[in-house]
Amino acid sequence: MTIQTYWAQFMILPKSILKTVNSICRSFLWHGVADHVGPGKVAWKQLCISKKEGGLGLTDLHLWNTAAMGKHVWMVASKKENVWVRWVNSVYLKGGNWWNYSPKSTDSWYWKSICQVKEMIKLHISEARLCSLPKYSIKLAYSQLVSPSGNRMHWANAIWCRLAQPKHRFISWLAVLERLSTKDRLKLFGVSVDDTCLLCGVEVETHSHLFFGCHYSSRCWKQIADFLQINTSIRSFPQLIKWIHRRKFTKFRKGVLFTFAWCLVYHIWKERNNALWNSQIRCIENTCNLVKHTASTRIYSVLPRAISSSDHSWIKSLLEG
Repeated sequence: MTIQTYWAQFMILPKSILKTVNSICRSFLWHGVADHVGPGKVAWKQLCISKKEGGLGLTDLHLWNTAAMGKHVWMVASKKENVWVRWVNSVYLKGGNWWNYSPKSTDSWYWKSICQVKEMIKLHISEARLCSLPKYSIKLAYSQLVSPSGNRMHWANAIWCRLAQPKHRFISWLAVLERLSTKDRLKLFGVSVDDTCLLCGVEVETHSHLFFGCHYSSRCWKQIADFLQINTSIRSFPQLIKWIHRRKFTKFRKGVLFTFAWCLVYHIWKERNNALWNSQIRCIENTCNLVKHTASTRIYSVLPRAISSSDHSWIKSLLEG
């Protein structure tokens, strides 16, 4: 992806190349190989929006290529003094209005592609704003193309908190988006005929049930909450995120609570898969002990230096008490 991002700054890449590169990256993300055929859990378009808006911040090569080639549009619009702009004016524009210009059918493929880039940029950036830029920024243009609304997700910063392990964050991100392969989704897709929860064997296995409406997962959270010395009766994953957000805790303390929450989500999902494939489930106490050990080890390994003495005393008493 980095190689293609580099070349996309200098030339218009054929759509077939961009499609192939995206296919390789998508296959590797979801399946660990370069040539797997099949859809991913989350649409590629959403993966390419920033983390703060609910995506993964991957690069959409087509839009990056468009944003990079937008520099040519900016140069013509702002009438920069260089040989290429003079040549374009003398051969194609001939004194006409660039913003309303349409190429002829007999024009070259590359020039028609530049005009297509202009039309895309017009949808997101006005002529006045583009001409007022003292220097063209590919990053700024790309951000406008990939996510013009810029809607932030309230849970994004918590999900991507550095204190938690990457795999815990990733599974929690999928859980927030409700893209894990729960049995209700498998039944909807025709993969499974049974949608009963594998952990409690009573209710339908949905995201809201699994985190934390299920008897197994709710008791796990009760034990973790007691360990964290907090008093809450949360019955759903969104409620848990909102509850932690609204507490008058320091940023570090909230990060610790989220770290344990993401670790618990990961291990609940792991136990669910263990029940599916091996017909085995750890007892609640063993699962909670594993969560406590895993999260505590992670926090100690990445413990920030710049934390207050009260937070330092709190985390020390919590993890060593």
